[in-house]
Amino acid sequence: MSSDPAPAPPAISVLFRTAADEPPPPDGLDRAALEDLNLDQLVGVLARRRPSYDLTPTVTRRLTDPDAVAYRQEVFRDLDRDDVRDAVDRFCAAMLRLRRFRSLAVSRQAPAERRSWHLHAGRVYVEAVTRLVGDLAALEVRSRGLTRLHGHLEQLLASSPFRTLAADTERVHAALGTVRYRLHLVPQGVEVLHDDGDETDLTAALATTFAAFLPDELPVPNPEPRRAAAMTHLEAQILDRVAELEPETFAALEGYVDDHPDPVDPAVLAFDRDVQFYLAYLEHVATLRRAGLPFCEPIVTRAAGSPVLRETFDLLLADKLLTEGARPVGNSLELADPERLVVVTGANQGGKTTFARTLGQVYHLASIGCPVPGREVRLTLPDRVLTHFAREERLADRHGRLQDDLLRMRVILQTASADSLVILNELFRSTTIVDAQVLGRRILDRLAGVGALTVYVTFIDELAARGPDTVSLVATVDPSDPALRTFRLERRPADGRAHAAALAERHGLTYEAIRARHRT
Repeated sequence: MSSDPAPAPPAISVLFRTAADEPPPPDGLDRAALEDLNLDQLVGVLARRRPSYDLTPTVTRRLTDPDAVAYRQEVFRDLDRDDVRDAVDRFCAAMLRLRRFRSLAVSRQAPAERRSWHLHAGRVYVEAVTRLVGDLAALEVRSRGLTRLHGHLEQLLASSPFRTLAADTERVHAALGTVRYRLHLVPQGVEVLHDDGDETDLTAALATTFAAFLPDELPVPNPEPRRAAAMTHLEAQILDRVAELEPETFAALEGYVDDHPDPVDPAVLAFDRDVQFYLAYLEHVATLRRAGLPFCEPIVTRAAGSPVLRETFDLLLADKLLTEGARPVGNSLELADPERLVVVTGANQGGKTTFARTLGQVYHLASIGCPVPGREVRLTLPDRVLTHFAREERLADRHGRLQDDLLRMRVILQTASADSLVILNELFRSTTIVDAQVLGRRILDRLAGVGALTVYVTFIDELAARGPDTVSLVATVDPSDPALRTFRLERRPADGRAHAAALAERHGLTYEAIRARHRT
């Protein structure tokens, strides 16, 4: 993932209220959390939807001010309307053509071709901004971001430089539209000549001859290029020759480029770039919504409080399951003071790690202003999301897994605060159960002392009975068949031993069953 700084937000932004809202690039702990929570995969999914834009900074950098989050939530609310999203999609499609035309205006060799692409870019820009202003006015957008953008664009349209640009664009384009020339194929190549009107126009004769094969109404020619493709070498030579035949008209084109070398307003370019974050995310979750999976606008605060998350699910896993014809299982968590530690136990592969990852995803997505998976979510914005998920050992590591666990935990314990979310998954599996229990209890004690909201996934049931600040969640199995996981987590005392006993009984591995077989 790229950690390069994003462009500074302009005075008008749909991402930030002010430049002060922009968070710093992720550090090592942030990047580790993004990977542990599979949010690096979300960055890849959204990037594939918008390959021309770098969405990484927006997706990876959490906001810490609830009103900065609300600012984005408002924009999401507007863009969740089909009419608003259609208008913005039209604008973005025009800006895509604009960027292509501008690229050609810089890269092509022939002067007349470069200038013609510059003019086409100017036309697209004027038409796109004018139409967007009309659309936003008619649609009555409500978000602060789009309302401020609309006000800025109205002022832009009324400004003298924009009115001059629009008039010059139309004047030069109309003048070029009057240019007529003839091509003669000769042994030496192609001659470009003035169209003096002496040549017979065969259009009517051809239309009559082929009338049976033509539609009732011929399409009106589109003055804009049908494809944003560079001219061939021959086409560019013809255009340069036409420019020699029409010096005044092409001098006006040259003057247009000189007078308007870079006409596009920075806020327009920034909006085209920044709105892709909203559009890409809404496109991604649209498939999940159509499948009936719930999404909601989370209620976020900065004041300390107890979280409520109902029917949440792993965003990336849900997408994968739907492609396989399955559906994710939603899980809930609701805490009350003084509960700050959540110990998750239960059957292996029963959804414990997925739940922990889901919780982290929901907090992160809420922190960047996105609708989140779930029916209801209320949470406090964390200052940090700190994670520790098991990693495969590598030959290059200078120490073993236990030492690696301890070193990583030391950094987390030194960093965590009362405003942090800490997610720990399957710590100390490389040591004895007794040692893992002792180390786990000390870590929970330290985090409880700090006051950090903590989720601890473990195979040690005893940690779930720590005290009144600790909640026990258990990954359940089918009561009639302990081998079948339900992937649901229930708030109840840890019962791993009961689950193991049920499995042993099912497979004839209880103490009594083994003794009976031995006696026979």
